[in-house]
Amino acid sequence: MTSNTCRCLLGALAATLLFAEAAPAETSAATDSTANFTSFGFTREHQRAFRAAGLYGPSASTDSCPAGDQVPYTNPTVPPGLTQPPGASLDQTTVAEGLTLRGVFCLSRPTVIYVHGWSQSGSAEDFVAPEQWQAAGFNTFIFLWHRDAYDPNSPSPPEQRIWNTAGAKFVSAYTSFFGSLGGAYQQEIRVVGHSLGTQMATYLAYQTTVGATLPPPRVELLDPYVGTETTLPADALFTPPPGAGPLLRSVYIESLRTLQSGSTALVDYSSITGRLFVPDLRAILPTQQMSGAWLSDLPPAVRLVNQHVQMIPYYFTGISQPRPTAPGPLSGFSPRTGTAEIRLRASRQYLQSSGLNSVDIGDDTYLPVPGFPERSPGR
Repeated sequence: MTSNTCRCLLGALAATLLFAEAAPAETSAATDSTANFTSFGFTREHQRAFRAAGLYGPSASTDSCPAGDQVPYTNPTVPPGLTQPPGASLDQTTVAEGLTLRGVFCLSRPTVIYVHGWSQSGSAEDFVAPEQWQAAGFNTFIFLWHRDAYDPNSPSPPEQRIWNTAGAKFVSAYTSFFGSLGGAYQQEIRVVGHSLGTQMATYLAYQTTVGATLPPPRVELLDPYVGTETTLPADALFTPPPGAGPLLRSVYIESLRTLQSGSTALVDYSSITGRLFVPDLRAILPTQQMSGAWLSDLPPAVRLVNQHVQMIPYYFTGISQPRPTAPGPLSGFSPRTGTAEIRLRASRQYLQSSGLNSVDIGDDTYLPVPGFPERSPGR
């Protein structure tokens, strides 16, 4: 992603979001509540800006995958009889939900699955920079759940659905397809969630880990969000991990703690909601924290929203950029960081110190976070 593309994207978002509800002031996690998150959902304006910037680009040529390695995959279709919610995007009844492949599936390639978050307008997201990931040798999927993720007022109802029917749909689609491949598929699968989608990614990883059903070896969290008072639904299709309380934040954190204590490679790329709502993750996961001054050249009314939404292109366009700079022999985390390296650096904590006016991960510098030194193994 070039600097010109970055500026185009930021400019488009600033222009389309200035009329939107002003973002909440930065406050401590202790005083924030779900109500403070009511302008951070994905909207039509975000969708239009991403399209205008070319982020939902075409898939790469299928010629790079040998014909003998290609596996047929049928994307989900829109079921008949859907009801259009008043005021919601037409995507609610015209774009299918489910595990959706962009490009072709190749047995010789690793796989990345993107899971989006709260859809405040009902608009559907898409896989960002698919051609770049396919050129880097990946199969590219997005798990679309924009009907289950839709609520115009609050992320809490979609959040509860994750731990019930929405999460179960993801697990079913994932295990059905990858299970059907049997031993023919031996490549790595990584799952990348944004915002509420980090809970969906965690649900999938935890359920498949405890059930020993093809758990993804790598899970990456882009600006995680979990409500401060949202509870696990009474009819949840999920057995909480040991030590989890009734609040979803406890279930989420203990699920991640369980995954981190096993073989799952995890990274928390936090910006605004990750810092305010789930700073607890720093105690258990390697974290790469964006500076509070990131994108500060944008108008205040849209800066915080951008700090949240821009984590999507920040990560996904990074597959074709250099890794960010950090002290010592190793670079900062990025999509290009090897999974084995993530496991070896499971206690590393970084804070962004440069690249503040760009979405590009490749021009960033990260320094160790004061107060979050490397922990001893096993702590």
